[in-house]
Amino acid sequence: MDAVASRLSGQPVRVAASPLPPNRARRLRSLWTLAAWRYPIRLAVCLTVAEAIGVIWAQPKASWIAVTVVIVVGRRLEGALRRPAERMTGTVLGVALGSVVLLHSPPVWFFLTMVAGLAAVRPYLKARNYTLYATIMTPLVVLLLDFGHSATWQAVADRLLDTALGCAIALLIGYLPWTAIPQLVRRRSTRAALD
Repeated sequence: MDAVASRLSGQPVRVAASPLPPNRARRLRSLWTLAAWRYPIRLAVCLTVAEAIGVIWAQPKASWIAVTVVIVVGRRLEGALRRPAERMTGTVLGVALGSVVLLHSPPVWFFLTMVAGLAAVRPYLKARNYTLYATIMTPLVVLLLDFGHSATWQAVADRLLDTALGCAIALLIGYLPWTAIPQLVRRRSTRAALD
């Protein structure tokens, strides 16, 4: 109300600068820690390896290695072996399912019904069973990216191999070093403290 009155009177309006909310300030401060950058670093390293393999091994759909890495590498390291195993299992099953559908060149109405059905159950499955979620999410991606292109058994085999490579990269580079090294450091510091 004071701002309106001062505006009408021709006096300059003074607006007090409000400080950042505590959550936002904490988030900004956390950007200066290694923990805040751990996931982007893990993902960038995995994607670099995936793209290098894709360039060296020239095949038409080598980008699936990177797509699989993005699907499999998760933000959290808790449950570091269970979650990637669920993602890998679901991703491999999903690639197989989506590829088989594309091999049969379904009519558009069937394709749209399938995409809508997969998209509808996706949020429910994410909360209930992550393996089934990845099994549904992956064919959804496969169908959306490859709709209108004819699939061959060679393309299915390449996609499955790319998926296996992406899963291996995610596990060997995106998870194991990031969980094993801190455990070794803790063990060494515990031994040093006990000696």
